[in-house]
Amino acid sequence: MNLNQYFSELSQYLKHLSDSERDEALEFYSEYAAEAEIDCYEAMVNRFGSPRKLAAAIYAETATKEVNSSTTHKDGNISRGFWIGMAALVSFPFSFSATIALFCIGFALLISVGSILFSFIVAAFSIAAAGVWSLFRSFLFIFPFNAGALLMSLGSFLVLTPVGCVFLALLIKLVKKIMTAITTSVTNYIQRRTNHEA
Repeated sequence: MNLNQYFSELSQYLKHLSDSERDEALEFYSEYAAEAEIDCYEAMVNRFGSPRKLAAAIYAETATKEVNSSTTHKDGNISRGFWIGMAALVSFPFSFSATIALFCIGFALLISVGSILFSFIVAAFSIAAAGVWSLFRSFLFIFPFNAGALLMSLGSFLVLTPVGCVFLALLIKLVKKIMTAITTSVTNYIQRRTNHEA
């Protein structure tokens, strides 16, 4: 097998990156191969592992950059970094039993953490909606005028709506932190397993 076959396979495994990111990665490793006088498929496998393994390392590096730029410069995208990190995990050549175990653990975590977060988000929306409903309900107490009920409805609006909005904002921050932690863990694991110097 020749070197072009290696880079063709690598390009196929990098399909979840943008065109510019994929081209940049392919160009980097092509230049590296030329400078190191690597001229065949087997030599690239000896240096970087299979195309699938190298793709996982590239995904992990890209996800790390995306998450780091989102936490330091606010111009990155945590959700994009998360999905690229998941692409790294899927691309990594695990054994069959390890793949099944990771899938089961991931699915269990997704269901349990997802259901807890979903219930909190529903609660936050419900609290905010109850506050807004209290505002509309207060108009019912203008004619005939009922000062106690009017003030109670307005008070409910002034308390419940901000509490619901703050709760929702905190949940969004929590979700971002969880996504960052998962992405960082996955990318660190893959970078340790691929462990090559380019």
